[in-house]
Amino acid sequence: MAVDEAKANYFFGRTDVPKDAKEGKLQAGLDAARGTNPERDRTLPWTLLMAGMFSLLYKEAEKEEARRAGRKKRGPRDPFPKPIRITPQEWAKAFNFITTSYINNEFMKKPDKVGEEKLANGRTVALLMIVQDAGKGAAKTRDYFSPERFNETKARLARMEMHRKEIANDPQVKKYLASLRNPAIN
Repeated sequence: MAVDEAKANYFFGRTDVPKDAKEGKLQAGLDAARGTNPERDRTLPWTLLMAGMFSLLYKEAEKEEARRAGRKKRGPRDPFPKPIRITPQEWAKAFNFITTSYINNEFMKKPDKVGEEKLANGRTVALLMIVQDAGKGAAKTRDYFSPERFNETKARLARMEMHRKEIANDPQVKKYLASLRNPAIN
């Protein structure tokens, strides 16, 4: 669900949306429909998650790029490796791994249940709000936005946003996401 624009906006902090469930979901949906560039709510873990996923997904590409350049590892000013192809399954696996490990390592708090959603196959799924821990998670996010790392963080987030959009446009993912949405009548 993290590739779905409105759900990513509301549940993971891509935009500064109200915390009230109904108002927040409405605002997140409107932001997605308008195509507004997301602001980062630094209390929610979108930056933390995407930076962790980038490191996990690009680990081999960064090693290969450094090896080709004759270095042991990538330096902060070295160019990023070329974009890699990420499948929806790889995205989901990386997202689940990073989320679980960050909760276990106390970068994020245990999630709070904010609702439930019934899938097309009849299965009920809990919707969880994940918040970064005020200690380790907030410190790591502050580090990502520090002047020394800001440009690298911005580039990582842009790369992950590109992948999120590619995955969201995958026909099978579109079909799956369409089955999750309840029709809204105004």
